[in-house]
Amino acid sequence: MNRLLTISVKNFNSTKKRSFSIKNYTLDFPKKQLQAGIKPMGKSKKDLILQSISFAITFGIAFFAVQYFFFNTKNLEEQLADAAREVNKISSKMVDEYSRLDSASAVSDQVFKYHYTLVNMSKQEVNTDTVEKYIRPGIIENVSSSPDLKDFRDNNITMSYNYYDKNGKFILNIDVTPEMY
Repeated sequence: MNRLLTISVKNFNSTKKRSFSIKNYTLDFPKKQLQAGIKPMGKSKKDLILQSISFAITFGIAFFAVQYFFFNTKNLEEQLADAAREVNKISSKMVDEYSRLDSASAVSDQVFKYHYTLVNMSKQEVNTDTVEKYIRPGIIENVSSSPDLKDFRDNNITMSYNYYDKNGKFILNIDVTPEMY
């Protein structure tokens, strides 16, 4: 499996060799190689927002899915309602610097909804083309492949993600249906 490795270096004042350890990998670079070949990287606002939204989605789903799904005798709709109540106990919680999980609801025995607020953005600042191009595929991929969401997939549950701006205005909805995963 190919892995992407990004190294950001901020201090070049020493003449010592720099060593970076990442899990079981250690990479050694002389100072001149660092200065010539690896440049410090800053994340763009778009990258941070995309990363934040992906984290928010994963956090919300994993939190209740592991603890409350499919381990009792309640029917599916009751289990989803229980999961929504548990998520709502932690609602209005910042999941990253850009997004807040406001609530969740079980619409039926086949639809589970999340409501998020992008706390620093107004509706006019959100580029829906960017969302469609970058965020929607990431959400679909997460729902499709996350082991924490296996129970959702096994029960053909549609995951619905609803986003609002800092003023409470609806921005967009992203539904992930069983046909998509």
